[in-house]
Amino acid sequence: MQQTDAVNGKQPPHNSISVRAGEVHLPIASSKELANGKTGSKLIPLWKRPEPAPMNWLIDGLVPEGFLTILYGNSDLGKSYVCLWLGLHVATGRDLPGQQIRERKVLWLDFEMNEDEAARRLWRVARGMGYTEPPSGIFYYKPEKPLGSKDLESEIAIEIERNDIELVIIDSLSIGASASDASEQRDMVSLLKSIESWGVTTIAIDHISKAAAGANQGNATIFGSTFKRAIARSTILLTPGGSPGLVVLQHTKNNFGQRSTNLFLELKFDTSGKEVSISQISESDPRAASAGEHMPAKEQVWMALIQTYRETNSPVPMDTLMEVTGKSKARIQSYLSELGSKVIKHRNGTYTPSLET
Repeated sequence: MQQTDAVNGKQPPHNSISVRAGEVHLPIASSKELANGKTGSKLIPLWKRPEPAPMNWLIDGLVPEGFLTILYGNSDLGKSYVCLWLGLHVATGRDLPGQQIRERKVLWLDFEMNEDEAARRLWRVARGMGYTEPPSGIFYYKPEKPLGSKDLESEIAIEIERNDIELVIIDSLSIGASASDASEQRDMVSLLKSIESWGVTTIAIDHISKAAAGANQGNATIFGSTFKRAIARSTILLTPGGSPGLVVLQHTKNNFGQRSTNLFLELKFDTSGKEVSISQISESDPRAASAGEHMPAKEQVWMALIQTYRETNSPVPMDTLMEVTGKSKARIQSYLSELGSKVIKHRNGTYTPSLET
């Protein structure tokens, strides 16, 4: 090994190996060498790559294929039921209104319940979707090791390959990460990177911070380290919808484009306990009138505009929006401006929501 003048405080010559305080510094290839591909460098000349195909979505605009999505919310809102419902749509390739879904095999990774309860819930949701029995395509596994362990990482990777799994649903992320400190950046980055190593689409169910649970849940954050949100490529907040059984899926992060519009779902549990139906309703539906209580301020203004317009069937004055929302004129004008083409402003200073028919 050649020891260069770096140890004497001099600049080492190009392409030599320098040794300092026991550290080995490998030679740095010149830009010309990299461009000509003359070295063993792992760097990729990105400008030489053909343009890739458009981004694939497992659920259009909501769940990006091959990446981590976190669906989070307070307890008792039906997060597991909603994810089972989404999982059944994926397993069968059954589209949602306005959202195309790609058919894939699904693995339910359960850290909270047991096999019997998971099967009960699957049967209930399947009946609610009109099936006489659960369709094929959803597998179940209850790990003995926590998320982040090398043993579990290998076990899941093997089962994914063996069964052609392309969607993993984790119930839930914080419970599964019991051996890690949810508030520590290093622990969460390592754990989430181990999940990414599976190389498939993942939806991780998670909880919200304790401080947010009793307040406006529209401002809730994912429990633990902010690096959970940083590493996830899509995050979805589940909040109460104002009416019994109504919940709202609020798309709070999308690394690959605009966030999807709010998705309003109604969960109905039949008295026999054998069926759970989940259906999508419009944001202008009267049952969604109180949903703004657990939304960010801009969404509260939007919901107030929709509901007031629906009730009066006429453009909404600024004074009415101020009265309904309790917000200042300047703040409302700012939010309406941010909503862009969703809001039609008339010459007389009134507003109309631009709703899809």
